[in-house]
Amino acid sequence: MTVYGPWLLDVAQLRELDKVLLNVWDGLCQYREKAIRRDVREILDERRSRGLQLVNGDEEDEELLESITKQVSRNSSNFREAKEITLFLNGERKLKVDSFEEALDHAAVSDTKAYGFIASMEVKDIEVSLIFDGNYSKVALKVSPERLPESRAAFALLKNWIDSNQPRKWQQHWLTLVSLMWALLILGCFGCVSFYTFLAGTPPSPYRTQAAELLKQGVTVTNQLKAVETILALQSGASPAGVYRAIPVWWFAAFGLGFVACSFFSVQAKPNLAIGKGETLVKRWRWWVKFITVGVPSFVFASFISPWLVSFIKTLFH
Repeated sequence: MTVYGPWLLDVAQLRELDKVLLNVWDGLCQYREKAIRRDVREILDERRSRGLQLVNGDEEDEELLESITKQVSRNSSNFREAKEITLFLNGERKLKVDSFEEALDHAAVSDTKAYGFIASMEVKDIEVSLIFDGNYSKVALKVSPERLPESRAAFALLKNWIDSNQPRKWQQHWLTLVSLMWALLILGCFGCVSFYTFLAGTPPSPYRTQAAELLKQGVTVTNQLKAVETILALQSGASPAGVYRAIPVWWFAAFGLGFVACSFFSVQAKPNLAIGKGETLVKRWRWWVKFITVGVPSFVFASFISPWLVSFIKTLFH
């Protein structure tokens, strides 16, 4: 399971992850203890089937039981038991801790920031890994083998944490949406220019206006030359220099607004953990996300859409 960011994990989310990891660890340890007890029971049953006498009749000798339990625990299939969190710090440094709570107060992270971590567990034949990759802005979860109920339970606990803390869907596709916004802006720009240049047609010739005025005044000796010039211009389809169809003002406002919005959204939040200097960065990037998702649309609505909407509503009631 892989979920892309930008991931911005604060202190509360990391502490919550500590609790989830502890629950997963407890479940895996219980699975290991059950497996050990099952193996011990099989050995005792096998001893009975061979007719080996147990101390105190049918009761199991405590020393024998303890000896068999230690032997079973040391078997390669049951011996595996490891849990650690590896933080990746700036300067290609690594820090191994037992929990994120320990990392928050560790002196090694006070002057740097963590850009990733791997939380791994190995118990008996089950392996669990939760990876925060800041370079590729993703969180990956892997639990194996998938067939075991304990594996599925561990996966479900960590998946619930991921689902509860993952960025919103549009943030996971941030770059795609920004690319689409720029494409729409450029297409809209060229489309509008093309429309007013080619599709909107040639603006009306001022010579037609002159001809209408001459007809009203009547052709006289004084305006005879001008009348001939106007007729020739109309017949040849000529147009005075500098005559063109003006692009409306609203188009420049819309293009400028779209350019500003695309520029804002192009600044994508960077994944960070609230460990060391990363705590301040998490707060700043979260403020930025809120600003461009709430502040910018609110400004656009209040400055452009709201006045037009109010004016339109007023026209309906007059």
